[in-house]
Amino acid sequence: MLIKAQQTGAWITRRKLRQVADVVRGKDLAEINTILSGLNKHGAQVINETIRQAVANAVNNLGLPEESLTLKALQVDEGPRYK
Repeated sequence: MLIKAQQTGAWITRRKLRQVADVVRGKDLAEINTILSGLNKHGAQVINETIRQAVANAVNNLGLPEESLTLKALQVDEGPRYK
């Protein structure tokens, strides 16, 4: 089953988010949480929030065990622009 979490309106450049996303792609959720909590980048906080939201949705809404969850894809797209 595919669980999605999407964050919109984060005022951070996609380049900064992609630097952090490249670090955590392909890792386990426990390892991702450890890596992101240790990174001193604002993008790490934004991505960690989004991943935690997806895990919470799966656990609370669907009753899936947290240990069985894996990160399938992490996509960073363009957000809002300054005028």
